[in-house]
Amino acid sequence: MTSIHSTHTNIINAFTYPTLDPIDGEPTYESLKLLREQLGENAARIPTTYGGGAYGHLGLVTKPNVYFTLAGVRFVVPQDPGPYDIRIPLRTTADERARLEKEHEKRKQEYDLCLAVSNVLKNQIVDVIKGPYLRELCDRRFGYLNSTPLDMLDHLFDRYDNLTAINVQECKTRLNEPFNPDEPIAVYFQKLEDEQQISNDGGVPVSHEQLMQTALFAFYSAGMFIKACKRWEDMAAADKTWTNLKTHFSAEYKSYKTQRKITAQQGGFHTANSLVTEEHSQDELTDALGHLANAAISDKTTLANLTDQMASITRQNQLLIEQNGMLIATIAALTGAKQMTPKNVDSKKHSRHIDPNGYCWSHGYQVKYGHNSQNCTRRKPGHQTAATRENTMGGSQDDKE
Repeated sequence: MTSIHSTHTNIINAFTYPTLDPIDGEPTYESLKLLREQLGENAARIPTTYGGGAYGHLGLVTKPNVYFTLAGVRFVVPQDPGPYDIRIPLRTTADERARLEKEHEKRKQEYDLCLAVSNVLKNQIVDVIKGPYLRELCDRRFGYLNSTPLDMLDHLFDRYDNLTAINVQECKTRLNEPFNPDEPIAVYFQKLEDEQQISNDGGVPVSHEQLMQTALFAFYSAGMFIKACKRWEDMAAADKTWTNLKTHFSAEYKSYKTQRKITAQQGGFHTANSLVTEEHSQDELTDALGHLANAAISDKTTLANLTDQMASITRQNQLLIEQNGMLIATIAALTGAKQMTPKNVDSKKHSRHIDPNGYCWSHGYQVKYGHNSQNCTRRKPGHQTAATRENTMGGSQDDKE
């Protein structure tokens, strides 16, 4: 029979982090977050059929609600099945007896493995956390026998995570930062998940449903993936999971990057104009936002941000004609072609949107209503947010009368 020592050795050898990063002195949120991540990777490396089987023993160091959201099933720590019950009915056949013995042996092996993994994880925590920081959980006679790895992590985060209400509020602000299409979309998704984790650790849970609404608003605000957003809205509710959303829009982002590359290579006006007008259709944005508002109507957190998000989208749409014109001008300069004006731009209608009292440090005097130095989204180096028409602070003199 395999000894406990050899079993523990085999488990450690299978870990991603046989030795965890040390924590010197009092733990902080950052050091505890890294500890939890390394323990999670280690636990997930040891396979089991419990908790759906896809994430190994991750449930030993993950809160039940978080694990359920991830795996779709509960991770229930197996109980000791005890010794094989020899009190089997006398008329039990030999085949049935063999089957019962095999099932019992399997349950016993799964329990022993789970217990061994739990003990190794606890030992890793104790090795890393020096000083008195786990003393409350340590029994004088039995040590940490009655504590689980998750008990230890919960205790450490409760006592030493040093997150404040300010940290959580800053996290919520970062959650609503605009989507940047120049960065890989995986970076954006990871940022949302990181901020979700911080907020959850700070006692203000952010659900995956809220995370999905946040991402959709960000895409709408940037005028990106409008058709993909509408297709997402039409999907069955059961299919609208965070994992599926990442897959759905990652594929869309790949197509977007491919189209941009083709456009850059061709350098043609019509291709570029087609890309801009398709992605930034005012009618599509309006229709899609209606769908999204209805979907979010029960989410109080989302509704609290809805007005600001709608205002942001309106400002973005007002800039679309400007952006399209700049794109045309750039292409014309590169190809030596005569600069063209978009067919869908009505110059008279366009002039009615110009703020006669407006000014932007980066773009000068001819700006639209709502566009000023303070809320400019395309700032040039040295941009001064306090610049006004009366005090330009050395800013752009474009279109000055």
